[in-house]
Amino acid sequence: MAPCLCHAEETPSISKSVSTMQDQWLAPDKAQHFLASFILTGATMYRFHIHEGLNASDSRIAGAGVTFGLGLVKEWSDMSKPEPYSLFSWKDLVADLAGICFGILLLEWW
Repeated sequence: MAPCLCHAEETPSISKSVSTMQDQWLAPDKAQHFLASFILTGATMYRFHIHEGLNASDSRIAGAGVTFGLGLVKEWSDMSKPEPYSLFSWKDLVADLAGICFGILLLEWW
């Protein structure tokens, strides 16, 4: 009896749809991305400005760049995880950017 190939082709798409369904806009994961990016942006801005002697503008760029770069690396590493968790999440990057912006704005106000 020949194996049915139709089910073998459907399995990856089912796994991807499960991963996509788990990537909600309002999820604890997004709050963690926001908070981590917020804290990391503030810490790196402080480090570059106070300890490395960069001016405020350059420390903002450096802090945002380091934080966003780490967010990209994290999402890239997520793609190497086994199914159904191998998902590069654009929503996570949006949460990272929101945390970066909020961190910069708060430090500018403070």
